[in-house]
Amino acid sequence: MSMEDDRLQQICERFDKLHWHDSKLVGFSIAPGLTSLNDEVRLDVDMAGQKARRFTIVFVECALVKLDFDLLGKRYCSDDISNAYCQRDSDLKARIGSGNSYYEISKDAMLEQNLHFKIKLIEPAGETDILAQNFEIG
Repeated sequence: MSMEDDRLQQICERFDKLHWHDSKLVGFSIAPGLTSLNDEVRLDVDMAGQKARRFTIVFVECALVKLDFDLLGKRYCSDDISNAYCQRDSDLKARIGSGNSYYEISKDAMLEQNLHFKIKLIEPAGETDILAQNFEIG
């Protein structure tokens, strides 16, 4: 395993270890990155098991965000998160890379270095997919 593979695996493990189930997604925003041209995606989460402490999860060097939220369903389900996980390879990354000339040209830079972060809310509230190089907790 290369150092890059090891680094990406560690990021996924750190993300997967967070206590996502029964946490609450209470905010979402997209902002220009502070140190690059890529945007940052920010999720405000009341993390379960942390005495309702609010954290901001910042996804850095984002290439893509795909949202599918039913806001009424989110409210009915008390903003609860069902689960979340991180993957190095995913069907989403494969679909985006094929047939899209922008991503074909920059596939190495835009897709290979990014991880797929998925956050699923309690049904029927929806989910979000984020392709980013890393995340930070604030």
